Amino acid sequence: MISHNWLLHGQLPEISKYSAAKLYSNSEKQAANLRYTPHHSNFKRAVIMRVLVVMDPIETVNLKKDSTMAMLWAAARRGHELGYALQQDLYIDQGKAFGLISPLKVFEDYNHYYELGEKQKESIAAYDVVLMRKDPPFDMNFVYSTYILEQAEREGAWIINKPQSLRDCNEKLFATQFPELQVPTLVTSQQSLIREFIQQHGDVIVKPLDGM
Repeated sequence: MISHNWLLHGQLPEISKYSAAKLYSNSEKQAANLRYTPHHSNFKRAVIMRVLVVMDPIETVNLKKDSTMAMLWAAARRGHELGYALQQDLYIDQGKAFGLISPLKVFEDYNHYYELGEKQKESIAAYDVVLMRKDPPFDMNFVYSTYILEQAEREGAWIINKPQSLRDCNEKLFATQFPELQVPTLVTSQQSLIREFIQQHGDVIVKPLDGM
C-alpha cells in the first residue's frame, strides 16, 4: 500500500522555445546589480564577498554532480571568502542568529577538494550572502533551520533561497505550476493512478515528495 505522495515524470517531449529571462524576477536582477557592474558586455566583480554555505557534510558530496560544489568552486575562482556550516551549527542566542562556522577553502581536485578551519561563533548576518543548500529530507530540522535563517534575514542577511519560500515551495510540487514546461507529471498517493500512469507512459521516474 502506498501511504505517501509520489511525483511521477513521463518521457520528455520536444521542448518548445521559451525565454529563460522571463523566469527571473525584478528583485533578483536588482540584487545582482548591487554586486556586479556591467563592463563591455562582461561582468566586472565589484567587491570580494563573504559567502556562507549551509550544506550536507562536505566529505559526503558526489563531486560528479553536486551543484553546491560547483558554486563553491566558482566563488573561489572569483576570490570570495567562504564559510561552511552544517544545519545543526545554526542557533539563536538572545534573539540573534549565529552559527558555528568553519573557514572553507575549496580546490578543483577530486583527491583534495576542501580544507576546513576551526569552527568559530559568528553572526550569520556578518556574511554578504548565505546559501542554504541542505538536501532533503524536508523534515522538522530543516524547518527549524529556516526559522533561524529567517532571523538572520531580519538582521540584514541575504539568504538564498528565501527561508519562507523554502518552506512554502516544495521543490517538486512547485514545478507543477509550470505545466507547459514539464514532461507529463502526476502527483498522487493512489496506487491505481500510479499503475495507470506507468502503463500509459512506460518509461517513468518516481520520486517521493520529501526526498531526492
